[in-house]
Amino acid sequence: MAFSGHPLAFAGLTLLAGHAGGRVAGMLNVPKVTGYLVTGILLGPSLLNLLSPDMVRTGFRPVTELALAVIAFFIGGSLDLSKMKRLGRHILIITMTQATGAFVVTSLVLIAVLPLLFDIGFGSPRIWTAVLPTALILGSISAATAPAAILAIVHQYRAKGPLTSVLLGVVALDDGLTLIFFSFTMQGCLSLIQGTPITFSHLLLSPLRSVLMALFLGTLSAIGLARIIARVEHSRAVLGVSLGAVLFTFGLAASLELPELLAAMCLGFMTVNFVPRHEEIFTALEGIEEPVFTAFFVLAGAHLDLELLQTAGGLALAITGGRFLGKLLGSRAGARWSGAPDTIRKYLGPTLLPSAGVAVGLALEAEHVLGLAGFGAVAVSGVLGSVVINALITPLAVRGALTRAGEISTPPIREE
Repeated sequence: MAFSGHPLAFAGLTLLAGHAGGRVAGMLNVPKVTGYLVTGILLGPSLLNLLSPDMVRTGFRPVTELALAVIAFFIGGSLDLSKMKRLGRHILIITMTQATGAFVVTSLVLIAVLPLLFDIGFGSPRIWTAVLPTALILGSISAATAPAAILAIVHQYRAKGPLTSVLLGVVALDDGLTLIFFSFTMQGCLSLIQGTPITFSHLLLSPLRSVLMALFLGTLSAIGLARIIARVEHSRAVLGVSLGAVLFTFGLAASLELPELLAAMCLGFMTVNFVPRHEEIFTALEGIEEPVFTAFFVLAGAHLDLELLQTAGGLALAITGGRFLGKLLGSRAGARWSGAPDTIRKYLGPTLLPSAGVAVGLALEAEHVLGLAGFGAVAVSGVLGSVVINALITPLAVRGALTRAGEISTPPIREE
């Protein structure tokens, strides 16, 4: 039975319980992200049911979107051109290979597994109208890497070095590339499901237009932020102006049905490279970083419904396995082709395994189209299951890889 009450009470509960979960994780020498997610699972509908499904998916959606906007801005801000010149070639090539690897390998695994899981004959017409579109859509979603999880771990353990720089650069570009994959795939798969011809305009021009407009919006917002911040005299006002610019950009992009994460990331990129006083802007926003991460990951954990997962467990494992293999093979191939240092070749793959907010958002966005193929709810549950499996295991993999690379040399930031 779900408890009723004022939304602010549950918002406070989310932050307080998440803080406690993060402290317990720290005591166990586990990344705080894992503690936040476990807390969300405990509070969610599967166990204590303090956070109902409606509250998690609808009531707290503005909180989740605020977190995604800030996270996307920080990820864009990690692309400092002055620091990336030496590693830029590695970042571009590895981003392409690891995202493409996850997309292709996961799609192939699902094409083989979906008919077995749902008793669809390989000669059935549903292979073309249901299995293939579903596999491609879920494959495109699997290309995403969780920027929030990686950023939280990097900040908690104060990681620094070439592996960390390449990791943050790849993650920043990865979600933009995933959005491009997803946009193109959705257009083509909708045509497959409906049996309509796939046109060049539908498949390429429309998604490309959306991506370019999102980048244009992020650039315009950065120009506006630069002009406003130049007139801000009191440092206490910097946070309000900066957060306002981030939320306005994200919200306007969503209103215009543009890739809002891409717009916010572009704003962060333009800010760190071209906006005066950008150090003040990022320092001010770091003041709200901890509660943003806490709320986001607690709510991500609360999304998991164990009853639904029972019907999609095999699908979740297939997505997880295909994505792991694609990311590992793709990142290693990209590092080799780009001539990256041995440290990056050996340890980058495991750091790219976290999957969270972007994957959840894209799965929910694709639910209607997947429903037309007959896999709506079960596909979303499979993605959520895969996200939770990743989120509980991969923070340890990220920390381990950064430690073995010698880029965690100071004690982690602990709660007081």
